[in-house]
Amino acid sequence: MPRNDHEITDRVYSRLRAVLYVSLAVIVVCLGLNGVFFGVELFSQRSLVTGEWAVALLSQAMAIAFAIIFLFAYRKLRALEVQLTAIAPFFKNSVYLWPKDVFDRNGARLLNRKKGGLVVALHIRGLESEIVSFYGQDELRQVNTFIYESIKARFSDPDRYHFGFTMMNDFLILSAGEDQSEFYKAVEAMTDEIFGKIAATGKVINISLLYGGDTYHRGDKMSETSDHAISASRFNESSRFSSEIAFYSQEQKDALDSEKSMPSEIMEGINKEQFQIYYQPKFDLASKKFLGAEALVRWNHPTRGLLPPSFFIPFSERSGMITVLDHYIYERVMTDMEKWLADGEYVPRVSINISRRTIYDKGVIRFLKETALKHHVPPHKIEMELTESLAAKDSAYLYQLVNKIKSIGMTTSIDDFGTGYSSLNSLKRLPFDVLKIDKSFIDDIEVDKKARDIVRAIIEISHSLNLYTVAEGVETEGQIAILTEMGLDSVQGFYFSKPRPNYEFRKFLKENPFDKEGYL
Repeated sequence: MPRNDHEITDRVYSRLRAVLYVSLAVIVVCLGLNGVFFGVELFSQRSLVTGEWAVALLSQAMAIAFAIIFLFAYRKLRALEVQLTAIAPFFKNSVYLWPKDVFDRNGARLLNRKKGGLVVALHIRGLESEIVSFYGQDELRQVNTFIYESIKARFSDPDRYHFGFTMMNDFLILSAGEDQSEFYKAVEAMTDEIFGKIAATGKVINISLLYGGDTYHRGDKMSETSDHAISASRFNESSRFSSEIAFYSQEQKDALDSEKSMPSEIMEGINKEQFQIYYQPKFDLASKKFLGAEALVRWNHPTRGLLPPSFFIPFSERSGMITVLDHYIYERVMTDMEKWLADGEYVPRVSINISRRTIYDKGVIRFLKETALKHHVPPHKIEMELTESLAAKDSAYLYQLVNKIKSIGMTTSIDDFGTGYSSLNSLKRLPFDVLKIDKSFIDDIEVDKKARDIVRAIIEISHSLNLYTVAEGVETEGQIAILTEMGLDSVQGFYFSKPRPNYEFRKFLKENPFDKEGYL
């Protein structure tokens, strides 16, 4: 019966160790035999006869040959140990998985023999934000082990399948041959099994298993095929529990090529002030007046046009450029507010988002305070928005940060409430001023009783904690009526106003009633 990669690797490891021990033993015997012959010649003061010379030379040749074998086996064994050691931290138990370079090399041999096949990458979305952030590295290792065990159980035939692992925590599966119908069924069953194992742990782990694939034809470059599969997995927009495989396409290639130039383009955009601030007003349902706004950013790209945050924020967060962008946005908002004040206009409180990476910058409080001071903007006119996921990840640090922000006179809000895993207990402890209910809850309140019940409960709990409530993404009159009846404080969305650039927002300020007493 064909052996799977786990058994093959284990057997290779055992054989290499055996070769090392045998080679070492042969070397010792040969050198010992040489010592005996030369000892006889030295101490008996007689020359070796022809047969003795032949044996001595043969033993020397064998010692040299087995020394070469020993070195070869030692290098192979060390390389295998390094490979196994490198991936060990990703798993709870001992595993035998080919790293990508070995997967590519062995896979190319198999697929060239089979005249082609399919390479699939399995990418875990939510790895850092959902697993590591909330449960730690141990749970990451457990999930990876679940996946490894499921792959090994289904793709164990080395004459048809290979599987491997990358240091980016992607699994690779190779399926040889033209007919892949059985493989697709196995992937579907494997996906169901993995989520079943995760559910059995009793922990709520909000991750998606996303598959990307690319076909391999004889003569293709295997490393490129596996790279394409990995890239395709990241473009997969399937639902959370889907086993659908997204195949690599020209559109994905263009997007990846575009991303390579993104860092320089973002820096150029900052330097040339291509990133523009838009302001979306908030409407108070009790006073029937506008009372503040949220600062949003758009990229007025010279060739791609006006780009939404979804185009550049995710990349900025991955690449670490988000802190530079956060500083730029905050500075621009302060500049706008300084201009409004200088012109004698009414200045509402403006809320500004701050990213997860930026809040861990040691100088963030000093930056917020000194920048506002430099532009003569009163701190009480500034509201800093922090995402809910931070409350679950590091509530102790966030407690200190929120208090420091409030100590310099600014207010704070928890943004996108309902999308993360912050407990009501952590919400009770954190001294936020405002709670913003995520748009995903508001979308269905006209047609879904459960959605209405959830929103009503959030509002009631928020008010019991003295939090001012804002609903995001409000777009219809029906939503306004329901939220008003529930006792919501204010709304933000297209029903009252779209996000407006600075010059339009200044005109909006003059033409619409604003509650100048504000809230809180």
